[in-house]
Amino acid sequence: MLITVLAFFILQINTVTYVPFKNKTSKIIDFNHQNVVTLNDHFFKLKFKFPHIKIIQNINMLTDDDVILLPWYSKVPQLQYLPINGQSFFDTKEGAIQVKTFTKNKDGYQDLLSKKTELTAGGTVVLARGVHKVIQRHNDIDYPWKDTRHLFTKSGINILNFKSPLISDFKYPKSSWVLIGKSEYAKAMANANIHLVSLAGNHMGDAKTNGLLETIQTLKKLNIETIGAGRTKYSAYACKKITRKNSMFGFLAFNNVPGSIGKPTEKSPGIAWLDNDAINAIKNCSNKVDILVVMVNWGIEYTHFPRTKERQWAKKMIESGADLILGDQAHWVQTHELIHGKHVSYGLGNYIFDQHWSENTTEGIIQRFIFYNDEMVAIDTTPIKLFRSGEVKEIEKNSPRFLHVFNAYNGAHALK
Repeated sequence: MLITVLAFFILQINTVTYVPFKNKTSKIIDFNHQNVVTLNDHFFKLKFKFPHIKIIQNINMLTDDDVILLPWYSKVPQLQYLPINGQSFFDTKEGAIQVKTFTKNKDGYQDLLSKKTELTAGGTVVLARGVHKVIQRHNDIDYPWKDTRHLFTKSGINILNFKSPLISDFKYPKSSWVLIGKSEYAKAMANANIHLVSLAGNHMGDAKTNGLLETIQTLKKLNIETIGAGRTKYSAYACKKITRKNSMFGFLAFNNVPGSIGKPTEKSPGIAWLDNDAINAIKNCSNKVDILVVMVNWGIEYTHFPRTKERQWAKKMIESGADLILGDQAHWVQTHELIHGKHVSYGLGNYIFDQHWSENTTEGIIQRFIFYNDEMVAIDTTPIKLFRSGEVKEIEKNSPRFLHVFNAYNGAHALK
């Protein structure tokens, strides 16, 4: 009797929030009660709602045809959460499965919904050359952003890899290899709710150092932070901080691709290079922030896989204090991996650019990273496609291209 009374006071009826997960290689894109399984510890809690649910002994037994229900905070590297009728668990309760049961503590899910911070990242943006012509043809600086701008409206922090200097004294370059846009195009980034951009790109010297400095100043006037470039070495390697919901995010950006501009000195402008100074900047910044995001312009073009060199740099950066690494420069979507539990997206692909000569160069991903209590709890990946018209749109789910992008991101290929 005493034990029963004690158990009553220790255990209370609380809600346990479950989320459907799948193998990352699975082609399932939404939860429709298909082949539902769970681990033994959760079987009896879920059996009433899912009478046909089965038990698997461990995660490694999960097949690509299975969906496993686990608590929302489960962290299993080989699993990817599934939306429910298009709803994500970190956006709404409609994207989760809630079960009343006897438990000692609440599971924190309600706090997640109210206290999470979202960071959304896009890949290569070049407001020059073909994109410039599209903007001029439509007389609309917002035209390239119009169909994807909504992806940035809810996030607390939005970031891009920006690769073309913007100047007021604009003349269309004689060479197609030179990427320069008009300073007024920066306003479209502000309209799209972009908060910070990396300028550590190999084309940021295409309008000389004065063009780089004007770009920084133009963006600053629009309250868009810049990283990875500056008037001096100190400013180029400086840690930019953004605070959201009691969490301080730090941002750094580096380049390892030769181009039209080099590394800054104590007195001259340039872009931050991926070298020992970068590692020291990461160490210094990580001690001052809760979450450190590093953006890198690296590697070689037109491949889905990073070189060993980039993977080694990623490991070194994470061991120095980076919490999230977002790469670019391949102009294709590249694979990702976890290093010491930290996420690396090696290449987000193109976002707004004019590289329409192949399917792979017209593809990219926009990623949302969900943080709660200074930890990443989910990643939402949206495949996008660039059109010759200058439009950028989300790729239709279940289409061959959608699967191709996800297979590239997960390290496999659905199409040649």
